This record gives sequence, C-alpha cells and structure tokens, in this order.
Amino acid sequence: MKSDEDTPTGFIGNALRLEMEGELDHHALAEFKPTLLAVLEADRNATLDVSRAWGVGAAFAQFVCAAHRSFAAQGRSLRITGLAPDAAQSLETLGFGSETAGRFGFDAFPAQPGTPRP
Repeated sequence: MKSDEDTPTGFIGNALRLEMEGELDHHALAEFKPTLLAVLEADRNATLDVSRAWGVGAAFAQFVCAAHRSFAAQGRSLRITGLAPDAAQSLETLGFGSETAGRFGFDAFPAQPGTPRP
C-alpha cells in the first residue's frame, strides 16, 4: 500500500475508495488496518480496489472477512473490487472459494484461467 499522501482515494457512489497495490500479505495488513478502522469509525462505506495487487495471504483474507462483518453490523458496506486471477487463486488455495468471497464483499471472483465466462 502506498503512503497516506500517495494513496489514491476518492468516492465510488457513497463509499470511500481505497486502493491497494503489491502483495496482500501480513505486511500490507499492518499498513492498511489503521486506515480501514478509521473509515469504520467515520461511519462511512468503503470500497477497496485491489486491481493493482497480487497474491493474498491468510492473515489479510481473515482481516477482510472480520472487517466486512464489522461494517455490516453497523449497517454499512465494505466491497472489494478488481481481484486479479492470481489473487483469486491464492484465496482458493486458502479454501476461500467464490461463494465465500461473495459473502465477504468481493464484487467479482474471477474464474480460473481458461474457464469460459458466461
């Protein structure tokens, strides 16, 4: 994740848009967690754009699930957009399939490479 001054933010609808790049592992989580918690405390919806990120570690996936539940408990939403096929494959390796991804805020969970899309 880029530094606070470089992190592209803005709004998508009524949600604050946050962009992450690089590997989504425990290091990214350490940088990202305070930002997302601040958005939660500010009573805002959030959209996390991960289109420039790759790979997903277990700690990051667990945090996103917990954050999604926290947002939902307060009547707000946390959406994750732009998940690349390699990041989706990392989630699937962790046992986090497309049905689970949909329940925890992922807008689209890409099919495996070579799988025909409807």
